[in-house]
Amino acid sequence: MPRWGLALGIVLFGAASVRAQPVDCASAYAEAETRYVERAFSAVVSSLAPCLDGTRATIPAYRLVALAELRQGLSVDAKLTILRMLTLSPTYRANRIQ
Repeated sequence: MPRWGLALGIVLFGAASVRAQPVDCASAYAEAETRYVERAFSAVVSSLAPCLDGTRATIPAYRLVALAELRQGLSVDAKLTILRMLTLSPTYRANRIQ
């Protein structure tokens, strides 16, 4: 086997094993809330990203990610996140942030 084939196999195996690890989305959300308050907005997005697969994610997780993206100036990403959220919950009504 050529060396590049072995390297590719290792990379693919590593990627598969990373995806196989389940993510505790409730813990990730709690951590993301803390990061948001600390103004670590990129950490909010990265910690919740594995939970935004359309099946396990909650609407509050999408909302928090969209807010973090807005705070980073990523308005296009925030708009896409909100559209994904509305696809999952078409009757969603935003509440005011007090």
